[in-house]
Amino acid sequence: MRKYAIATTFFLSLSSFSAFAWEFDEHALLGTQAYQQACSRMGAIDKKSISTTQQQRLELACMKLGEKFYYAGVYGRAAAVAGDHALTPDDFYTGAAQRYVANTGEYGLLALRNSNHFYPLVTNEWSMYFNQSLHLAMDAQSLVGAEQVRAFERMMFVHAFSSHFYQDAFSAGHMGFNRVGSTSAPALTFHDYWNRQGRRVTNGKGESWLTMGDGCLTKHKQCEQTDPKVYEATRSHAVNGNAAAVESLLKAFVYGQRDAELEMDAWRLMPKKVLVAKDATINTMVTSFSNRHQEQEQDEYLADINASAVVNTTIDTWMQLPSDKVSAANWNRQPTFIGVSVYMDDLFDTVPIRFYLGGEWCDGSIGGFDAGYIAPINSLVNPQLLLDGMISHEVVLGGYGNDVTASGYAAYRANLELGRWYVRFQAGRSILGDYEKTIGEYYSSVGIGFVLRASGGGAR
Repeated sequence: MRKYAIATTFFLSLSSFSAFAWEFDEHALLGTQAYQQACSRMGAIDKKSISTTQQQRLELACMKLGEKFYYAGVYGRAAAVAGDHALTPDDFYTGAAQRYVANTGEYGLLALRNSNHFYPLVTNEWSMYFNQSLHLAMDAQSLVGAEQVRAFERMMFVHAFSSHFYQDAFSAGHMGFNRVGSTSAPALTFHDYWNRQGRRVTNGKGESWLTMGDGCLTKHKQCEQTDPKVYEATRSHAVNGNAAAVESLLKAFVYGQRDAELEMDAWRLMPKKVLVAKDATINTMVTSFSNRHQEQEQDEYLADINASAVVNTTIDTWMQLPSDKVSAANWNRQPTFIGVSVYMDDLFDTVPIRFYLGGEWCDGSIGGFDAGYIAPINSLVNPQLLLDGMISHEVVLGGYGNDVTASGYAAYRANLELGRWYVRFQAGRSILGDYEKTIGEYYSSVGIGFVLRASGGGAR
């Protein structure tokens, strides 16, 4: 049964990886509408004012099949694949992108290494591919015939890559915390919460709106805001900025010269500030025990380096492993513990401390209690040992008691984080009382848990 539980945890975690990005259909919608909007603007050009070769390039870029622009849908779907299902634009030509789309496992691995989809790295990732596509556009406009078509599609796919990151910059769950410095479970929890709740942002033109996040662009019922105008504001701001970026690409291809003001417009239309609470704890049900935590709001620049997301509230279950006092033959008769942990305060203003309380479930009743404090030590561990954020490290100081014994203990805990689920291994030693009489001087346990809430974020 325990093997099945762990396997179930793994597969559930894979399904949650999709929450690390706008859903495929959302990316495709934003990209398609942006391309359509850009072509509509280009179509307003007086054809008599441009040369024959420029007209030919415009007809290629904004070719219509029926009432739709042919490349708009191609561009939108390419933006959806880029980044989440493909590592580089070259993957569109090697078949790797098709393989990633069809393989959930590889998609999950990409999600573990997606810090470049979050602020502050996301803007750099966008500008890198954006500038590459503009240089390719300048080269493509001098070619002719089939060679030009091939070069045009190449520049379009590179630009679609930039578009994916541009769209991520409008997602509420992709801002306000240090994704690089966060392990996967609290990062995903923090990300999911703000996606559903929304965050108030301001762009470089001074326009402010409540931006929603992944999974909330079209599926409003699963998100917190009830006003449809909120979701429309997210869509329209993302599309308008994305369209400016596409139009700058098409102008470089059609005219053979870059429009610096339009390129800057695309940059200005991206969010630049986010309104955050000085207390970044998102769990409003838990009152902080520190007077310095106040629910006050302030603007923070999205280019800043922020604090990491950390675990706030968990629920888990665990069982003691065989020891000198617990034989392997009797292991299956050992009690199961069920407990919760809740954030309390920051030690030295940097280390988030959680209080936990667990009950010993044995023969259909509670036999004892386990309680104490948990502190993460990820910052003291070589990042290479974190396996792309899948491993987190904690120290535990606690005590156990029942109707016949009581003791204190210190322990180390390693968590294998799979989405918002985790598999935990704990090893420790009794330091007070007579714990060794019941379990042993040294002990270990294994269990599974789920992160209910996360905290953190905000400027350091």
